[in-house]
Amino acid sequence: MVLRTSVLVIVFCLFVSNISEADILPPGHKNVRHSIVFVQSDALKRHQIVAAPIAGLKGETEVQADVPISFSTKYGTRFYVLPNDQAAPEFDRDTYEQWPACQPPVSEIRSVPVYSPVASALTTVKLVDVGPDGPVIKIVSHETFDANGNPASINPLRNVRTYFVLIPVFIGMLGCFALFMRRQASSASEDVGG
Repeated sequence: MVLRTSVLVIVFCLFVSNISEADILPPGHKNVRHSIVFVQSDALKRHQIVAAPIAGLKGETEVQADVPISFSTKYGTRFYVLPNDQAAPEFDRDTYEQWPACQPPVSEIRSVPVYSPVASALTTVKLVDVGPDGPVIKIVSHETFDANGNPASINPLRNVRTYFVLIPVFIGMLGCFALFMRRQASSASEDVGG
């Protein structure tokens, strides 16, 4: 019974940790604000970029160099690249489909475990070229920050507080295993004695 319960708890934790597109946070997680910022480039000087969601309500944003913008993996943000010599019309998906477009080169970080120090993330990208296959956007850097704006690690094993969570979990699992072994030994001795 103890072993089955332990397995169910572990499977449930693995399932919950893989929830990524839900509107609600998985248990034990907190929100993270993830932004993208374009650095100035020759290609960006010749073009203008409009970020807009594929699904959901309006939310288009004209991209400016060195100004962070929000994006969404859930609503499918696309970057539409227009020539600089043309005024960007009011956003309409059908109209904008005539221009080259692509998705962000990074998936949005929407949440992290509550024990993680990460509160926000910033991915710096560069428009390298606009070719026949569409825009070429490369990742320049990716940084995570804590609530005070200081660099933070997204790797929970680099966080000392993680060990304060993992050690009791490990000890609890050892206790469950020891209890299971004791019951097995007790059952075996009853069978031999009876």
